[in-house]
Amino acid sequence: KMTRMFGDCHSLKSLDLSSFDTSNVTVMDDMFFNCISLPSVDLSNFDTSKVTDMAGNFDSPQTYLPYLLLYWY
Repeated sequence: KMTRMFGDCHSLKSLDLSSFDTSNVTVMDDMFFNCISLPSVDLSNFDTSKVTDMAGNFDSPQTYLPYLLLYWY
């Protein structure tokens, strides 16, 4: 479970997730909730084949979402 792993990290400006093993994760809800300073997240290495809940992953009332670049294949 990765619920709110980086949630409310207001000052987080970069994040390297390339070594995360997500192959057995089933819940990824609100992972980046309210990360208002994070301009981009590269999730290309995430294996989400077992994930059943991704609700609210990038919700943030203070983020201008067009500038939040997501790379998720």
